[in-house]
Amino acid sequence: MSRVSLRYRDRHAAPGDSNARRRLGTVASNSTGSDSAATWRSWYGRTNGYEASVDLLPAQDITFVLLTNLQSAVTWQLREQVRNLLSGSRPVSIRRPPPVGPAFESSGDFVGLYGDAADPVRISLVRDRLFRDENEFYPVQGNRYAIPASGSTMHFVRDAAGLVKALVTVNGSGRETLLPRLPPP
Repeated sequence: MSRVSLRYRDRHAAPGDSNARRRLGTVASNSTGSDSAATWRSWYGRTNGYEASVDLLPAQDITFVLLTNLQSAVTWQLREQVRNLLSGSRPVSIRRPPPVGPAFESSGDFVGLYGDAADPVRISLVRDRLFRDENEFYPVQGNRYAIPASGSTMHFVRDAAGLVKALVTVNGSGRETLLPRLPPP
C-alpha cells in the first residue's frame, strides 16, 4: 500500500465508522519498545478465507505486506516473526494452542450477538460445536475459551444476576477488546 493510499485511508476512515474501517483497513499501532522509532503501524483485514496485512516501520522505512488464503493463528504468528526479524529483534518460539478443557458454563447463556450492531460478532452453537463467526472455539483452563484460528482467548462477562453482558477477547499480544452483548433481533 503506497503512502498516498495510507493517507487516503487515514483521511476517509471516519472515527466510529466500522464499515469504512473494514473496507479501508483498521489501524493498530504496536510498540516493540519504549523507543518511538520501534513503533509499527499496522493494517489488517480478512474475508472469506483470505487475510491481508500491511505493517510499516516508518523510522526504518520498512513496509511488510502479507497476503494469505489461510485464516489461522499461523498467519499472525508468521507476521510477528517477520516483524521481529525486520526490526532486528530476535524471533520467539511460537505458542501451541492450549488443550481442550471441560465445559464450565452453558452455551445457551452466551449464544448471541456482540459488539457493533452494524457488524456484530456472532456466537453460535452448531452440532454441539461453538463458533465465533466462522471460527470454532473451545473451553480451556481458567474459565475461558481458545480461538485457534486467531490465537486469541475470550471469556464472557456476567452481571450480578449472572446474565452475560459482554465478551472480552485477548489477542496473542495481550490486548483486550470488550464487546457488549446486543439485544436479540
